[in-house]
Amino acid sequence: MRLKNSITTVLFLCFCVSASAQTNKGNFALSGKTNLNFLFSNATQSTDSVETGKINNHQFAFSAAAGYFVIDHLNLGISGSYSYDYTKSNSSNYFPAIIQSRTQSFTIIPQVNYFIPIAGKLKPVAGAGLGYMWLEERDSRVNENGNLLYSMSGTTLTGSVGVSYFILPSVSFDLGFQFSHANLKEKSNPSVKQKINSTTGNLGITVFL
Repeated sequence: MRLKNSITTVLFLCFCVSASAQTNKGNFALSGKTNLNFLFSNATQSTDSVETGKINNHQFAFSAAAGYFVIDHLNLGISGSYSYDYTKSNSSNYFPAIIQSRTQSFTIIPQVNYFIPIAGKLKPVAGAGLGYMWLEERDSRVNENGNLLYSMSGTTLTGSVGVSYFILPSVSFDLGFQFSHANLKEKSNPSVKQKINSTTGNLGITVFL
């Protein structure tokens, strides 16, 4: 029994040391994440039990990142993210009866992440970044430029907190929240501006090399 307990203890310690070693200076990290608001929805509108319209919505977002540990537990890297939101409404009460809108965004962010070095499989992570965002929306009611309603771009600032659970010494599942603030301007008319503040949950996986 003592031998069995000793072997279990040694294996646990080896795992903890190995997991910590993955966040040491000189290692790389590759990750992929998706937002938790990944959604497909359908809604039906009615008046006096008579169906008058339908609304279909699809939205998703994903990101990929690569980083290098310049010192133990401190990762400098770059991430790219893409989001898509599509809505189609069909109503007999309005004209035009069918309206479609699409919103897309792409963001590139240099970032820094710090893995808090505690023993065990679970490691808290905090990060921050400053990058650039491109955003466009198309609406079927706009008859020019391929239904383009607006096209904007500008800087974005992000902060994140979360945890990484090491299922293997070199692989972790990641769960966290990201906070972002973007200042965007219309490309064709810089006087038109938009500020975006958002908080999103995300789920992903990271491989350490």
